Amino acid sequence: MNLIGNQRAIVFTAILAAFLIVWSGANWCSLAQNTQLPQPRGYVNDFADVIDAETKARLENILANLKQRTGIEFFIATVKSAGGEYLSDYSLRVANDWNLGPNSRRKGVVLVITTDDANFFTQLSGGVQTDLPDGLTGQMDRRMRPTFESAGYSQGLLTGIETFVNILGARNNFTFEALDQQPSENLIAQTRPRLVESPAPPPTETISSQPSDTPAPQPAASRTQTPAPNETPVQRPWSPIAPRPPRTPRNALGSISTNCVSSPTYASPGPPAGVAERGTSSNAYAT
Repeated sequence: MNLIGNQRAIVFTAILAAFLIVWSGANWCSLAQNTQLPQPRGYVNDFADVIDAETKARLENILANLKQRTGIEFFIATVKSAGGEYLSDYSLRVANDWNLGPNSRRKGVVLVITTDDANFFTQLSGGVQTDLPDGLTGQMDRRMRPTFESAGYSQGLLTGIETFVNILGARNNFTFEALDQQPSENLIAQTRPRLVESPAPPPTETISSQPSDTPAPQPAASRTQTPAPNETPVQRPWSPIAPRPPRTPRNALGSISTNCVSSPTYASPGPPAGVAERGTSSNAYAT
């Protein structure tokens, strides 16, 4: 009898254990289904309803501009709790469901916030890890946590996203202020032609026309050439030209020849008319 009672107790215990296992498994599946999030609709998914509409619209615009500048998709998810899971495991499951897990080639960041305990965890996809500076998410967490506790989730998210964007923008040459613009402002800034103000021309002075002083024509000074006085040549008295003495002939040896007769007499020409003849003379040179 004791043996039969023991067998019944063992069977009952096994059935109870199996029931507890099935019940706990079903309960865990139910909790997992309750905490499983739908696919994202936009970059800000406020399932816990803790972000005001103005901040949500502003964050959507900033994150859309971030995607346009860098190709990085930054998703935010707020939930009441993680359903009994560790937040690290829960956020990893959310990232995998959204195809932004460690094995995904997309450039994505998933920030999951549980509002019951004001906790959060950031998951990075496989394709974005090389694009982010070291320690970026840690700096964002340190700036965001005290703001959650003091100013609420809306302001805390703005502080965290601003820190993330400014650190990333220092590498890619943009700022948080550049991304915090409305789409219409970005479109106008991109399509508006750049106007270059040309310097105003200096005022022109109107010079009144004045009669020009035309110098009166002056008569050209004519040169009157004074004729030089005629010089009357002075008539000089005529004088006869003395005849040149004849050359004495010489022989071949250089001695004076002895066979020379007297040289002829050269008569000087007579005086011109009107002049009295003074006389003639003949000179004879004998050797």
